[in-house]
Amino acid sequence: MRVARVPGSDGCLGGGSLSPIFSGSFFGGSFSGVVKFSRVGCLALAFATIVSCAPGVRAQWTGAAVDKHELVTGKTEILVTPEQRQSVVNLLAAVQHNFSVTMSAHPYTMKVSFKGSGDTQYEGEGTMVSEEALPNWKWSAQVAGVTPTRMMAGGKVYGSADAVPLRVQMVREALFRPVPGAPGQKAIRVADAEFGGKKLTCALLSGDAPQKGLARQWWDREYCVEPSTGLLMVASEAAGVYAEYDYSNGVDFHGHMLPGQITFYQGEKTVLEIRLESVTDGVENAQNEFGAAAVAALTQPTFLMASGQWTPMRVDENPHGELLRIEPVFVHATVSNDTGKVLEAEAVAISAFQSSVVHGLLHTADYARAGHEAVMPRLNSDQIEMQIEAKLTRQRILTRDDPPRFEVVLDEAALHRMVGGRRVMADQLTKILVTANLPNVVVQVLPYERGFHPAVESNFSILELPNPTPGVVFVEGLIGSTYLDRPDDLKRYREIFDRLQSIALNPKDTVDLIADLHVVYSNG
Repeated sequence: MRVARVPGSDGCLGGGSLSPIFSGSFFGGSFSGVVKFSRVGCLALAFATIVSCAPGVRAQWTGAAVDKHELVTGKTEILVTPEQRQSVVNLLAAVQHNFSVTMSAHPYTMKVSFKGSGDTQYEGEGTMVSEEALPNWKWSAQVAGVTPTRMMAGGKVYGSADAVPLRVQMVREALFRPVPGAPGQKAIRVADAEFGGKKLTCALLSGDAPQKGLARQWWDREYCVEPSTGLLMVASEAAGVYAEYDYSNGVDFHGHMLPGQITFYQGEKTVLEIRLESVTDGVENAQNEFGAAAVAALTQPTFLMASGQWTPMRVDENPHGELLRIEPVFVHATVSNDTGKVLEAEAVAISAFQSSVVHGLLHTADYARAGHEAVMPRLNSDQIEMQIEAKLTRQRILTRDDPPRFEVVLDEAALHRMVGGRRVMADQLTKILVTANLPNVVVQVLPYERGFHPAVESNFSILELPNPTPGVVFVEGLIGSTYLDRPDDLKRYREIFDRLQSIALNPKDTVDLIADLHVVYSNG
């Protein structure tokens, strides 16, 4: 990722962002509303972010960004009549029934293995065993040193004290509730698609129907089903997050055709691989499995795990001017059932925020907190801490195996703008110095004395994608934001970025300047 971080001529502090999947601004927006925390661990959190500066310009939503796993890229058909809707509702109901192995008339034991490879706290190889002999049931998983367990016995729910990792919840969602809720209560659009040589019907569900048959949007949940078999092939709870179902080694359990493998992709990167090892009739030693000794080994009572929920932040009128752009940012997180504290979080993709503040991948928690506290109207403390947790989690991408190369040009103004006070600024500069020492990171400062430069009237980001996918340029302007992928545009902005790097301080001199400013903040 190559980021030019220089102030635009409009003087707008608000920034934009670029990622292959999700994008959004950070400081210069207006947030409001309440995030509802429920006794549910797995949440898809949608944050509506705003950039403002241009009076008289109406706000516009950005469409869902292009992803190679997205099957619905063209127009869709809005289903209006009861007859039209019922056919799709029936198709999704058949999917729900197919995965409703739990609460069935057949006692069973299911064994699953999985591997998480994303940026959450609990990754790596894991296993899960799920058993049911009504009215009792139990599941237990092992991954990254924790063994979460839930069991119902005698009409009460018991559980272990271990956290339930995000990956474990994703495994259970994919195997038991891939299509949650009541599809018939949603607005429905459909499109035909192909996947693995199969013809599919893709249903897009949303709270409100658009006025026209739009392609996949940020707010759509998407389920692609093979009509001839009724099998779910692709499920996508949010744009940029895709679960692909493979039935080649599947298991037919009393008419329930279960996939042999499920693969989750986020930001075009594999983050979870699930393998169904076996589903067999009955529960061995059921009396002991659900007996008094098993109950005594667990904490009682505890809470049930339910389906993941969206918790959108509502956006109020911006008191600082008309809205220019609204861009959603999705964060996948688990939230404590009692305190509301974020336990794990992962951003679906990197966001590069364009403004004259320090780049988000370089933030300290205190610097980020000070920025959020300056937003008008102010976020509540839960909202602030949730976003900080997600931001710090996203930073792990710079130190993971095979990390991306990250090149950033910071305007000197970002180093002088006082955010949070001298101590916060001193710690922030320390963080930049430490990150700049990573082999995959290049930090340069564009000093004041360079004066006018090629990007003085524009903020932009360049995302270099793996071949053969072309790169993308995100340009922020006075009347809107634009994504550019034409070869000529890419060539032009790459040349501009190269020019900015050539007139900015070299990495060594940049470190020296930041170190000198650190002394000033520390001793001031």
